[in-house]
Amino acid sequence: MKMSLAVLTLVNVLFSGLTMAHPEALEMHKAEYKQKWQALVQGIENRSDLSFTQKLTVYEQEVAKLKKQYQEERVEEYNSNEVTITVDHQCKGRPAGSTRNCGVRCAERPDEDMFTKAEWVTFSGDYMDEVVNEEKACFKLEAKGNVKKEGSVSAVFKYRTNYLGYITADDADALFNSFLTE
Repeated sequence: MKMSLAVLTLVNVLFSGLTMAHPEALEMHKAEYKQKWQALVQGIENRSDLSFTQKLTVYEQEVAKLKKQYQEERVEEYNSNEVTITVDHQCKGRPAGSTRNCGVRCAERPDEDMFTKAEWVTFSGDYMDEVVNEEKACFKLEAKGNVKKEGSVSAVFKYRTNYLGYITADDADALFNSFLTE
């Protein structure tokens, strides 16, 4: 029974597609969930009141519950993983009194699946203009005369909610698939 259950589950896994999980996340939870998975498999195998097909159905339902539990833990981890980027800029004006365009500086998202919004952005100093979109927060600095100007922008970036659902499902699939290949 053990071999048959593992073979059918492996076939199911192969057709579920490839996953791109984060290895560090898998290792962090692997021991805990492997123990839960092994207890689940052992419990199902020991049930004599179920046919083989019923055991597969129970297995799939119970693994789905474990995957959901794992996904919820991972969503909490991703949600607590926000990144704050701060960019400083300074320049000195021209002595002749004309305005010097010192350029634009931006705090940009570290990962394409992260975003920011205006409520999470703080500008300070002598900036001239500001721009905020999901990808970055920027400010422009100009200095006139023999004056030194300084400014900074600080932006918090978080993972997108739809990305969290996708990546945690991939993480869960990869974690449970790893138990079948050991």
